[in-house]
Amino acid sequence: MTDTSKYKNVSLSKSAHEQLEKQSKMIVDVDLSISKTVELASNLLQDIISDPAWVRPTKGSSAYQAYKKKLLTQTYGQVKSLSPYEKMRRANTDKNEIRNNN
Repeated sequence: MTDTSKYKNVSLSKSAHEQLEKQSKMIVDVDLSISKTVELASNLLQDIISDPAWVRPTKGSSAYQAYKKKLLTQTYGQVKSLSPYEKMRRANTDKNEIRNNN
């Protein structure tokens, strides 16, 4: 029986699981479990975002919105609406284009 005070479950897409299976065989000279591969990936990501040189993306920026749209589209397919900020940014862009054309 799993000790729920120490462990949690996660759900993965089949493609993510297949990717982890491949990675688990390539990391060290023995095959890692999927759990240990996920733990290693999480630790690597934590090291990246804990680095003082890492710059957190600005949420309202157009670069962040483009990244978010790409990420959500890859994860969930077609994304209809990102956020109120994206709607405001697009409306402002449209207004600026109209002003520049006049």
